[in-house]
Amino acid sequence: MTRVLSRDRQPRGVTLVELLVVLGVLAVLVSISIPFGTRALQEARQQRLVAVGRSLFVAVERYVADHGHPPWPGASIPGGLNLRTLEPLHGGGYLNHSAGLVEPLRDGRVTAYDTPGLPGSEGFWLLLVDKNRPEVQVLAASTDEFPLAPGTHLEGIYLVRGHRLLHVDSPSAPTRSARANRGPKKGRGGRHG
Repeated sequence: MTRVLSRDRQPRGVTLVELLVVLGVLAVLVSISIPFGTRALQEARQQRLVAVGRSLFVAVERYVADHGHPPWPGASIPGGLNLRTLEPLHGGGYLNHSAGLVEPLRDGRVTAYDTPGLPGSEGFWLLLVDKNRPEVQVLAASTDEFPLAPGTHLEGIYLVRGHRLLHVDSPSAPTRSARANRGPKKGRGGRHG
């Protein structure tokens, strides 16, 4: 005779201890992953601002090649740079999509812009600040007169970290050779006048 054993047990539920262990493991995993996600988001914001800085740097360099000086600071001056619309860079064909460039910026505009030195100087700098994270700042510069680094020649794109500048890119504008062939630079600080 064969015996058939039946196992008609009821399915067992999850105990409170098992549930607490699973929740504890999930909490540890989330707490480990949040800093990585935050860091990745900040890196993405920095890279986006670096790309904007690169576009503006090249546009200003092209403008310099055509006009002998960067756009003047101040939108009310003829030929002055409007920090929101990026005129005359946009209207002059130096930028393709100015609206897309200012979108990630605080208040939808370049935060600060200057052309230090004597009139006719080729030096300029632009400060870009992220619209959601003001600690994410990028400088696009071709000058030796930036307030955080007076007397130090800056050329390219920099991350601004407090009072430190970290060089991240040296865009190569197609106008560099044209500018070099134009003759001596004007301005002060060891430049020929």
